[in-house]
Amino acid sequence: MPLSDAGFDLADEEYAEIVERVIADEIGRGEGANFVIRRDFTARIDADERQAALTWFRALLAHERGAYWTFAVVTPGVIAVGASPEAHVVARGGVVTMNPISGTFRHPAGGATKESLIEFLTSTKETEELFMVVDEELKMMSAVCSDGGRITGPHLKQMSRLTHTEYMLRGRSTMDPATSCARRCSRPP
Repeated sequence: MPLSDAGFDLADEEYAEIVERVIADEIGRGEGANFVIRRDFTARIDADERQAALTWFRALLAHERGAYWTFAVVTPGVIAVGASPEAHVVARGGVVTMNPISGTFRHPAGGATKESLIEFLTSTKETEELFMVVDEELKMMSAVCSDGGRITGPHLKQMSRLTHTEYMLRGRSTMDPATSCARRCSRPP
């Protein structure tokens, strides 16, 4: 199904200006160290929306590997179809697991080479992005796992068209999920 009006809601230049402002104003003043700036990619289709969503959803189910969650949401005016490799938090039998994923290596046409994979793994941007999400999730884990936890990684999480870097964080908690969420969500920023 062909797409029209496809593109990001912010031009590259506008996005770069926002990043520069956040670095200078927010990070420079000590307001924080880790920021993710949202940018959406949208498109229009000239087909029945529900049929398109189900077609894309079927294709993801058939061809995507490594996804924790594959979804299709259809509401008036908005369709979201996708697959995520990340289970943000899982609590089972007193063990809390978080799986911070970051870094995105897009598989090149013809396949990855040793050189292209090494370039990805040694990229300062990709490494620091992964450390940022690990740091944020360690803060959340410390709020619910009083005895600390264990970190394993980094690992590679391969999907059909890209590979991510990830860590696994595990710790023991005596809190039930509702209590731990209430504690974390009610804490002042």
